[in-house]
Amino acid sequence: MAKTAAQLDREIAESLAAGAPVKSSHSAKALATIAMMGTTPSQWDLTPIKWVDEERKVPGLVTCPTCHGMKFVRIQDGKVTPPPPINTHEHFLYRNAARSEAGKTNQRYGNCPTCAAHKRGWGLIPQGKVKGFVTETVKVGYPQFPAGTKFDSRFSGGLHCALCNKLIMKSLRVPVHATGDNGVTHGMFVGEDCGKKFLDVKLKRDKDSIMETGNGRD
Repeated sequence: MAKTAAQLDREIAESLAAGAPVKSSHSAKALATIAMMGTTPSQWDLTPIKWVDEERKVPGLVTCPTCHGMKFVRIQDGKVTPPPPINTHEHFLYRNAARSEAGKTNQRYGNCPTCAAHKRGWGLIPQGKVKGFVTETVKVGYPQFPAGTKFDSRFSGGLHCALCNKLIMKSLRVPVHATGDNGVTHGMFVGEDCGKKFLDVKLKRDKDSIMETGNGRD
């Protein structure tokens, strides 16, 4: 069970009082980052987020550019003969000839070298499709950081967690801020795991949502 921010505050205070290093099962690097900004874990909060529906280019599946989604192509001397324009009589003849030739080589489910290669390495991809980018309407989050917020974590910037400096791979960046005892407000983007472990912060979001950096839309 993860420790709360208040528990981490107590651990840090007890260790400092004893003049010893922080005794915690959590990353000393992350706790040191919090301390370097003159804050404690319990002072950090989830920054308010304004969610907006926007059209964005996101990873998805697109029609194979080699076979135009037919799964079949005509191959001569090891090279693909490009299909004629779709919805033409020539395209109809090409498709039938490509299916017939593929059947003779026991490739009844498709012989396109491009989309057949994409069927591996990314789960089950229907033949006739390849990995690419599609335009979809998704939730985009614009963090509303307090005016004058300083983004001064030693790991700020890029795609890394500003708390532990690990690359944020699958999770969403979580915007957080804190006002230290000296009155200075600090902000940063952290990974979801670090937000839960060190700051006791959780973010509810749509699966395919996108988080923008900066102070976003008003």
